[in-house]
Amino acid sequence: MFVITRLSRAMRSLKHLLALADELREREVGLVVLRQHIDTTTSTGRLVFHILGAIAAAAPAPACPRHRQRAAVLAWAGRRLIQGW
Repeated sequence: MFVITRLSRAMRSLKHLLALADELREREVGLVVLRQHIDTTTSTGRLVFHILGAIAAAAPAPACPRHRQRAAVLAWAGRRLIQGW
């Protein structure tokens, strides 16, 4: 059994996450994600695993263009973007 706290802790990308899932399945190792209550030893757990993996992979994408746009506006105004604000 491979246990992690959050799904995002086990992946760098959706492709990496799916490769990890395939490798664990080949070795007959179950994956349990504590925070999202996922257990890949069940069919429902595998479905939720793939859905949340896709959502987690897509979630940062919209923030990046907004971040760059805000940084450009501030640079044009002669100010700097402070991380975390």
